[in-house]
Amino acid sequence: MSEQIPASQVEPSAETDSAAVARELTGDLPCARCGYNQRGLSILGACPECGLPVKATILALVDPHADELKQITHPRLVQAGLLLWTASAFAACAAIWVVRGAQIASDVLAVPLDPAPAPALSLVFMALSGLGAIVLIRPHRDLRPRHSVPPLLGVLCYLPLIVASWLILYHVDPAHPSVYGNPTSVPPERTALRLLTGLSIIGASLLLRPNAVRLAQRSVLMRTGRVDRQPMSALAAAAGVAMAGDLIHFFMPYASTGLSDLIYILAAALIAVGSFLLTVGIFSLTMDAWRIRRLIAAPGIGLTDIFDEHRP
Repeated sequence: MSEQIPASQVEPSAETDSAAVARELTGDLPCARCGYNQRGLSILGACPECGLPVKATILALVDPHADELKQITHPRLVQAGLLLWTASAFAACAAIWVVRGAQIASDVLAVPLDPAPAPALSLVFMALSGLGAIVLIRPHRDLRPRHSVPPLLGVLCYLPLIVASWLILYHVDPAHPSVYGNPTSVPPERTALRLLTGLSIIGASLLLRPNAVRLAQRSVLMRTGRVDRQPMSALAAAAGVAMAGDLIHFFMPYASTGLSDLIYILAAALIAVGSFLLTVGIFSLTMDAWRIRRLIAAPGIGLTDIFDEHRP
């Protein structure tokens, strides 16, 4: 016959477990709904202002991996660099669209439009984007040196991108004003320069991506799927689609007269779709950088921030 354990020996253990579960929050924790500081409340309780359970706020705001993240040496600088990198890239795309829109209006619709100062602004924004990308080379000291080499090469990819864009905007296009109006007159040097810009964008996207993802992983937003994990891979793919259209231009001189128009339409469609997807991808990347900006400048809330493990 098994020996029964006295109730006096069970109750203290149950009380201890209950006290452990219902312990107070010893650190600041803003309510996920109204922002009320829940410091001192039990995790089994609810917000006195809006009634949201404390456990819901912990699940929504507390990052269980926050204490494992490496500290960023200059968080404000990294935050500003990320925003400059992405926002300037989107601004450069917008300026290029203005230039192309003015060219199409002039060549196709016979409506003369002066895109100035859009060409110059596009180059300035490209340079600013490259300047902002420098923060990805070594965002924190604990990063291994081998992890800094790819982003360094990615930043250097901005140099051929800016040079090729400058040649297209200020040398090739002014000498061939009917690029869009006459589909068979696309100069080969323009196609070659466009291919160089495409390769530069692909190189920058893929080489900057690893450290950009490492920074994004500091945010619980990414680990919960609220921030896209593949925006920079999508940028490279979009640039590749546009490059496919440029490659087709190389075969246009060898096509028969009856197929030249069809080939141009295919090439123009690929370039337009790739350019549009590239712009959308850069806009999405800019929004992601904006969402995680606060967690770059300040660490997330960890379990040790809301519980004092040394408290009895």
